[in-house]
Amino acid sequence: MKYYCPKYFDPREFVPPEAYEALGDSCLLVMDCRMLKTADALRGFFGVPVIINDWHMHGIRKYSGFRPVDCATGAHWSQHRFGRALDMIIKTIAPEEARTQIIQAKNHFPYIAAMERATTPWVHVDCRAIFGDGIVLFDP
Repeated sequence: MKYYCPKYFDPREFVPPEAYEALGDSCLLVMDCRMLKTADALRGFFGVPVIINDWHMHGIRKYSGFRPVDCATGAHWSQHRFGRALDMIIKTIAPEEARTQIIQAKNHFPYIAAMERATTPWVHVDCRAIFGDGIVLFDP
Protein backbone atom coordinates (compact mmCIF):
# COMPACT_ATOMS: atom_id res chain seq x y z
CA MET A 1 0.00 0.00 0.00
CA LYS A 2 1.23 3.49 -0.81
CA TYR A 3 1.51 6.10 1.92
CA TYR A 4 3.57 9.19 2.68
CA CYS A 5 6.87 8.35 4.38
CA PRO A 6 8.17 11.27 6.46
CA LYS A 7 11.69 12.42 5.69
CA TYR A 8 12.70 13.35 9.24
CA PHE A 9 10.70 10.92 11.39
CA ASP A 10 10.58 7.23 12.24
CA PRO A 11 7.04 5.79 11.91
CA ARG A 12 7.07 4.97 15.64
CA GLU A 13 7.11 8.68 16.42
CA PHE A 14 3.49 9.01 15.23
CA VAL A 15 1.82 6.11 17.07
CA PRO A 16 1.77 4.42 20.49
CA PRO A 17 3.60 1.11 20.99
CA GLU A 18 0.46 -1.02 20.62
CA ALA A 19 -0.28 0.45 17.19
CA TYR A 20 3.29 -0.12 16.02
CA GLU A 21 3.25 -3.68 17.38
CA ALA A 22 0.10 -4.44 15.41
CA LEU A 23 0.96 -2.62 12.18
CA GLY A 24 4.72 -2.11 11.95
CA ASP A 25 5.72 0.69 9.58
CA SER A 26 2.23 0.48 8.02
CA CYS A 27 1.10 2.34 11.15
CA LEU A 28 1.54 5.50 9.08
CA LEU A 29 -1.79 4.57 7.49
CA VAL A 30 -3.62 5.61 10.68
CA MET A 31 -2.22 9.12 10.29
CA ASP A 32 -3.66 11.76 8.00
CA CYS A 33 -0.94 12.37 5.41
CA ARG A 34 -1.40 16.12 5.95
CA MET A 35 -0.02 15.73 9.45
CA LEU A 36 2.92 13.63 8.24
CA LYS A 37 3.76 16.32 5.68
CA THR A 38 3.27 19.05 8.29
CA ALA A 39 5.69 17.34 10.69
CA ASP A 40 8.34 17.31 7.96
CA ALA A 41 7.57 20.93 7.04
CA LEU A 42 7.92 22.06 10.68
CA ARG A 43 11.18 20.15 11.13
CA GLY A 44 12.57 21.71 7.96
CA PHE A 45 11.34 25.19 8.85
CA PHE A 46 12.77 25.26 12.36
CA GLY A 47 15.94 23.33 11.49
CA VAL A 48 16.07 21.60 14.87
CA PRO A 49 14.82 18.22 16.11
CA VAL A 50 11.07 17.91 16.69
CA ILE A 51 9.85 15.34 19.20
CA ILE A 52 6.41 13.78 18.87
CA ASN A 53 6.51 10.34 20.52
CA ASP A 54 9.77 9.09 22.03
CA TRP A 55 8.65 5.81 23.64
CA HIS A 56 10.81 3.84 21.18
CA MET A 57 13.90 5.64 22.57
CA HIS A 58 12.94 4.89 26.21
CA GLY A 59 11.10 8.20 26.54
CA ILE A 60 7.68 8.81 28.11
CA ARG A 61 5.76 10.34 25.18
CA LYS A 62 3.54 7.79 23.44
CA TYR A 63 0.19 9.51 22.76
CA SER A 64 1.36 12.73 21.11
CA GLY A 65 0.30 11.60 17.65
CA PHE A 66 -2.40 9.01 16.96
CA ARG A 67 -4.51 7.96 19.96
CA PRO A 68 -6.56 4.77 19.82
CA VAL A 69 -10.24 4.86 20.79
CA ASP A 70 -9.53 3.18 24.14
CA CYS A 71 -6.74 5.62 25.07
CA ALA A 72 -7.46 7.50 28.32
CA THR A 73 -5.36 10.52 27.26
CA GLY A 74 -7.19 13.55 25.88
CA ALA A 75 -10.75 14.20 24.78
CA HIS A 76 -12.87 11.37 23.42
CA TRP A 77 -13.39 13.12 20.05
CA SER A 78 -9.91 14.62 19.86
CA GLN A 79 -8.36 15.13 16.43
CA HIS A 80 -5.63 12.75 17.65
CA ARG A 81 -8.14 9.87 17.46
CA PHE A 82 -8.42 10.44 13.71
CA GLY A 83 -4.70 10.86 13.07
CA ARG A 84 -5.25 14.57 12.41
CA ALA A 85 -3.24 16.08 15.28
CA LEU A 86 0.28 16.23 16.68
CA ASP A 87 1.68 17.50 19.98
CA MET A 88 5.29 18.43 19.37
CA ILE A 89 8.27 19.63 21.32
CA ILE A 90 10.49 21.74 19.09
CA LYS A 91 13.98 21.52 20.56
CA THR A 92 15.60 24.81 21.62
CA ILE A 93 12.48 26.84 20.76
CA ALA A 94 9.93 27.76 23.43
CA PRO A 95 6.39 26.68 22.56
CA GLU A 96 5.11 30.28 22.65
CA GLU A 97 7.79 31.37 20.18
CA ALA A 98 7.15 28.36 17.96
CA ARG A 99 3.41 29.15 17.87
CA THR A 100 4.14 32.77 16.91
CA GLN A 101 6.51 31.72 14.13
CA ILE A 102 4.03 29.14 12.78
CA ILE A 103 1.28 31.76 12.60
CA GLN A 104 3.60 34.28 10.93
CA ALA A 105 4.73 31.67 8.38
CA LYS A 106 1.26 30.15 7.80
CA ASN A 107 1.91 29.86 4.05
CA HIS A 108 4.63 27.29 4.78
CA PHE A 109 2.09 25.09 6.57
CA PRO A 110 -1.01 24.87 4.38
CA TYR A 111 -2.47 21.91 6.29
CA ILE A 112 -2.46 23.44 9.78
CA ALA A 113 -6.06 24.47 10.43
CA ALA A 114 -5.98 24.80 14.23
CA MET A 115 -3.50 25.23 17.03
CA GLU A 116 -3.88 25.27 20.81
CA ARG A 117 -3.04 28.61 22.35
CA ALA A 118 -2.54 26.99 25.75
CA THR A 119 0.63 27.46 27.73
CA THR A 120 1.61 23.81 27.41
CA PRO A 121 5.20 22.61 27.03
CA TRP A 122 4.31 21.33 23.55
CA VAL A 123 2.83 22.74 20.35
CA HIS A 124 -0.48 21.18 19.25
CA VAL A 125 -1.33 21.45 15.55
CA ASP A 126 -4.15 19.75 13.67
CA CYS A 127 -5.81 19.64 10.28
CA ARG A 128 -9.49 19.54 11.28
CA ALA A 129 -12.12 20.69 8.81
CA ILE A 130 -12.41 24.44 9.25
CA PHE A 131 -13.84 26.90 6.76
CA GLY A 132 -11.61 29.79 5.76
CA ASP A 133 -7.94 30.67 5.71
CA GLY A 134 -5.57 31.13 8.58
CA ILE A 135 -5.01 29.12 11.71
CA VAL A 136 -7.78 28.97 14.31
CA LEU A 137 -6.47 29.25 17.84
CA PHE A 138 -8.40 27.39 20.52
CA ASP A 139 -8.24 26.54 24.21
CA PRO A 140 -8.19 22.83 25.06
